[in-house]
Amino acid sequence: MTEPRMDDKRIAEALERCESLVAKAHTTTEDITTDDAVSFTQFAIDELRDALHDLQDARKRVAELEGALEVAQFEVVELVWVTDSAGRTNRLIVLDRKIREAQAALEGK
Repeated sequence: MTEPRMDDKRIAEALERCESLVAKAHTTTEDITTDDAVSFTQFAIDELRDALHDLQDARKRVAELEGALEVAQFEVVELVWVTDSAGRTNRLIVLDRKIREAQAALEGK
């Protein structure tokens, strides 16, 4: 399994902070004012919104990488039909490298 990407870590940290705020609100022995409750709630909303944006950005990046991978694979299929074997070999090596790079990027390596 690959290591979590930075976006995954940021989302997890934001969710942990929100959970911590909720736990603090439930366990505090002090009276919580309306202003405190609003502040806690707004902070939690902001953290979740940031986490959602990070997740959306990560999904867009994955879609872009998947698209690049599809294009590279399609180009390889097209090049198989090229009759010049020396040229075809060189181009296939370059495209194979591009495919491997795209796959590594998708896996977060």
